[in-house]
Amino acid sequence: MQKKNSKKKNLIAQGGITAIAALITGLCMVLKQIPLTNMVKDRGNSVYASCYGLFFVLWLLSAYGIPYAAASMMQVRIRHGQYRNAGKIVKVSLCYAMITGLLGTACMVVAGQYIAAQFLLEPLAGFAMLFAAPALLLCSFSGVLRGYFQGNGSNVPTAYSMIIETVVMLVAGFVGAKLMSDYGGKAGALLQNDQYKGAFGVAGFMIGISAGALFSLLFLLFLYLVSRSYFKNQAKQDVGRRTESITGCVSGFLLLILPVVLHGLFFRGYLFVDQIIFCKSMDGSLSVTDISSQWGIYYGKYKILTLIPFVLAVSMSCSLAAKVRTLQKREIYQHLRDHVSLVLHGVMVVVIPFSVMIGALAVPILRTFYHGQDPEFAAELLLPGCITSILFSAAFLMAEVLRGLKKTKIMLICGAVSLAIHFASLYLMLEVLHLDVSGALYADIIYAFALCVFMGAAVQKSCHMRYSLLVRQIPCMIAGGVTGVILFLLTKVFGNALQGVLLLPVLAVGFLIYWIILLLCKGATAEELQCLPGGRLIERVATLCRLM
Repeated sequence: MQKKNSKKKNLIAQGGITAIAALITGLCMVLKQIPLTNMVKDRGNSVYASCYGLFFVLWLLSAYGIPYAAASMMQVRIRHGQYRNAGKIVKVSLCYAMITGLLGTACMVVAGQYIAAQFLLEPLAGFAMLFAAPALLLCSFSGVLRGYFQGNGSNVPTAYSMIIETVVMLVAGFVGAKLMSDYGGKAGALLQNDQYKGAFGVAGFMIGISAGALFSLLFLLFLYLVSRSYFKNQAKQDVGRRTESITGCVSGFLLLILPVVLHGLFFRGYLFVDQIIFCKSMDGSLSVTDISSQWGIYYGKYKILTLIPFVLAVSMSCSLAAKVRTLQKREIYQHLRDHVSLVLHGVMVVVIPFSVMIGALAVPILRTFYHGQDPEFAAELLLPGCITSILFSAAFLMAEVLRGLKKTKIMLICGAVSLAIHFASLYLMLEVLHLDVSGALYADIIYAFALCVFMGAAVQKSCHMRYSLLVRQIPCMIAGGVTGVILFLLTKVFGNALQGVLLLPVLAVGFLIYWIILLLCKGATAEELQCLPGGRLIERVATLCRLM
């Protein structure tokens, strides 16, 4: 009975409160780019991409993997009653956070201006980096406390701190962006430089990032001080017979954190390197204004909109690695394969229609959300580029399966080979074929495809997945393809009238068409629908309409 009920939980609920918090914060981090773009425009987006790109890479190196590494090592030791050894893990993670956080902050303060001017052709981004630099150290310490609470079996502090950080960041960020952009506009008018308004607006938003990190850290510190006596009493029950050496703790911590950092670089951090390659390749063939505008459109519109389905996929697969690890330990390999198949198909059922609609309705979506900006160039990127959402989502799921199977080395090799192919194709597109930012788009598609193929092949070999898993996705692709064609034709029929409020009924029609075709093609079973957010309602409606 318990097994039957567990299957009925949807994929986001299975991940618990952390998955829900990750979904909320992930969508906020993506969608916040829309009003920010309206404020700073495309050239300001390029400044933001430069500043946030460097910040994101340094954040990956300093803070990203700390909660996972600290929590994983602490849980093992606490399970065996080794509280003193668990305390050593906290000290090691704190030292790592302090060293990497200080180095990252110093890098942004000291070298940020040089990197922005020489490699990214955005000298004004160096000013914005100063406001984001403190967040690196703050996030590192927050990571230690999140790992501490997770290691002691509580994910609630992590979830609440993520939400607090996001809310404060958005409020303080947009207030700061408004005030600073107004000031930058006046300064730019005096200096006859129209880029000052966007650059100062980005700097104002970076204040919000640091403010969010500060409030999150204060919240976690408060919880730590309140619960400190409870954890101290637990530590008195230590039954560990062996005291671990600091060297062993450090080496174990670094071995755990390195794959997590590289995993983040494979799926998001590579964009910063892409921007450097694009700027250096285009320098001389395009003006600095055109380079800035093109990358601002690529990052602030194409990548942001295609990230929306990917964020949904990440939240839906939040518990996948842990579930795979549990099933492997129990040696229930058939159940493992069934679960992977269920999650992959469930994610594809959700991701494919969102991705297709972003591509097919690119022009009306851009007109609706980016007021007064020409949508044509960004739409040319979104129409073919929407496939990257699907490919990156599938690749991320396969990477999570490999992590769950403890095939970390294979996962890293697949990612490294795919990344090498990506950079080689990017060089070919820009230096040999002399394309503009569309070359970066094609290289991005090649990278997503390579990741999907290599990760998928590794999973197939590791857990002997059947190729029928790919055949199972054909109904989703057919339904998505037909829906995309119909919606694209609607954009041609209605033209400029299709935007704003009128976009909502068209989206509703698109989802209706997708689900009708999917169910007619037997693309989703009742069990699979129950695992999707809102799947129970879809199942009832489909049953009433005799589509199931």
